[in-house]
Amino acid sequence: MGLKKGIFYGWIVVAASCLILAVEWGCQFSYGLFLTELCQEVGWGRAIVSGAYSLFFIWHTVIYFPAGSLNDKNGSRFTLLISIIAVSGGYALMSIINAPWQLYIFYGIVIGTGQGFCYVPITSTVSRWFVKRRGIALGITVAGIGMGTLIIAPFAQFLIARFD
Repeated sequence: MGLKKGIFYGWIVVAASCLILAVEWGCQFSYGLFLTELCQEVGWGRAIVSGAYSLFFIWHTVIYFPAGSLNDKNGSRFTLLISIIAVSGGYALMSIINAPWQLYIFYGIVIGTGQGFCYVPITSTVSRWFVKRRGIALGITVAGIGMGTLIIAPFAQFLIARFD
């Protein structure tokens, strides 16, 4: 038998997973850049706006438990679909907030749910694709979090400066 040629599809999964984590976590870690502008735009104090981020962080951590269970029962595609819908919908709803409770629900709960449903299916899928080089595959995947922060945060700052 001859050797297979071409790239192992697992590396495509790693690249896509890295990109998903980069986008979701890059947006999440850009929240602090919007803090001052959000406070000024809506006239709320820093404690109110920061509280939504605190709720997000607590909530998305709690959501890992049901996300893991749902991932085991229904698979990664379904779990990641929940993540994408919740994060996309939450950010869309953020454009219409006019009361602090909306910020807490849309960012803290909706986006927090989406974020909690992201990490588990990504890492479990990458783990299943690899026996050899599993550690490096997961390392590259999870590096997407840092890459997203490195790329998206400055881009968000540029958008704030350029378009207010």
